[in-house]
Amino acid sequence: MENTTKVKEVKNEEYKERNLLVDFLVLFLVFIGSSIISAFLAGPLYGILFNPSDVSQEAVLADPRFMLANLLMTFLVIIALRLFGRYFQKRSLVSLGFKSDKKIENSLYGIVIGLVAAILVTIVAVATGNLRLTYRFNSIDKFVFGLFILAWIFQGFSEEVLYRSLIQKSVSEKYGVIPAVIVSSIIFMLFHLGNESISPLALLNLFLMSVLSSLLFIRTNDIFISGFFHALWNMSQANFFGISVSGMDKFDASIFESGFSKPSILNGGDFGLEGSIITTVIFILVILALYFMNKNKEANK
Repeated sequence: MENTTKVKEVKNEEYKERNLLVDFLVLFLVFIGSSIISAFLAGPLYGILFNPSDVSQEAVLADPRFMLANLLMTFLVIIALRLFGRYFQKRSLVSLGFKSDKKIENSLYGIVIGLVAAILVTIVAVATGNLRLTYRFNSIDKFVFGLFILAWIFQGFSEEVLYRSLIQKSVSEKYGVIPAVIVSSIIFMLFHLGNESISPLALLNLFLMSVLSSLLFIRTNDIFISGFFHALWNMSQANFFGISVSGMDKFDASIFESGFSKPSILNGGDFGLEGSIITTVIFILVILALYFMNKNKEANK
């Protein structure tokens, strides 16, 4: 059971009296500060894991393994956000979505939804001739591949704790569920504006992805379902199919190597499949299914 002697949890009605502007200002300072610290510590972690010798700073920054170290260090962001929610907002683990009676089941649902969505988008892109895949798992560094799996889990959860456990929950308590989903999804989308090769369609898909995560979280109140969905969606693209994730450089540690003859609306170009119309259609279909499932769940209460 959670220790309630040190921190008195705020009652539901008291959340409505909180100043969201102040909460969000402190939240983003915590998020940005912890992100800077994690990025700073990525250098030493890179050195410990891969022991580079006489390598220039430019070469290190260009090494995909340095991005891997950055992703691994995002576990510090999760810790910082968790502490913010618990001690600044005085929320319980249940309120933050960290406690659930069906954690394993929800985690598996998140994994399956993220994996299946990525597979479906990729299959359609390949079938229409807009993407090609070349198998190469035998030639990649298996140690790096394994670390990437862990790294995407940390990265996915760090964003989901920010957007779902904290932003969505805070807005929902004060203004209701629909504004909460819209606000958290707009902020999620805006945070990706600086990504390479961003496009209007990519922004739409990022918004839809956030809405999808929000509906998963609303249905279960479990951060593990949205966290694993987010992680598997990114992991599948980057390290299963070798596709760019949100405009990031491709990684060598992938089961397949991807390529296309020319950028198109069906392959998303250099931004990756998140910039594809196929992703738009699949996300909308999953969102509609979750929306009606959630409505039926509420009606049956």
